[in-house]
Amino acid sequence: MNKIITWVVILAVVIGGGYFLLSKKSDASGKPWVEVGVEKVFLVDEDMASGKITLTPLRTGDEVSAGDIVTTDEKGIATIYFPDGSNMRLSENTRLLITESSTSADGTLKVRAYLFAGKVWSKVLGLSTAESVWEVESSTAVATVRGTAFGVWVGEDETTDITVTESKVRARAKDPDTGKVMEESETEVTVDEVVDVTKD
Repeated sequence: MNKIITWVVILAVVIGGGYFLLSKKSDASGKPWVEVGVEKVFLVDEDMASGKITLTPLRTGDEVSAGDIVTTDEKGIATIYFPDGSNMRLSENTRLLITESSTSADGTLKVRAYLFAGKVWSKVLGLSTAESVWEVESSTAVATVRGTAFGVWVGEDETTDITVTESKVRARAKDPDTGKVMEESETEVTVDEVVDVTKD
């Protein structure tokens, strides 16, 4: 019995130490990194000239950057962690482009992402400067926050649902023909509210 307990303790220390090292790696590099919850999470490389798509499997600890597309299959789940500890959790069948990810010396964090399809939950710990931004965009809407937890879903018909579990989110519709944000459509989404934005 004592041997089993010893092995359990050793295993816990090894796992905890690995997580600690990964966290420190993220802090040191200042780059976002991926935690793979369930296998089948990929980095997408698309050759625009040939149309060829290459899927590279991602593993926990792999770094991602602006311009990277992360995708999950029907069983894949992943979380992208940013330098301040804020994160985005991708559900299955999700395709997300990181359009911007930067951190400056004064603590300004700028994260922008484009959700092609699927579901992504954002947990924003609180943006420390007025210039900081956290934004998730789809073909029909843009959700912008300063410190909250919220989810964005994009359906097959490109309908975008935005829901909030903490604080509030600023939501704006996009013109489906031009792709431009319609500032006059701005609405505030608060806890337990859901906003649907369609192409019409």
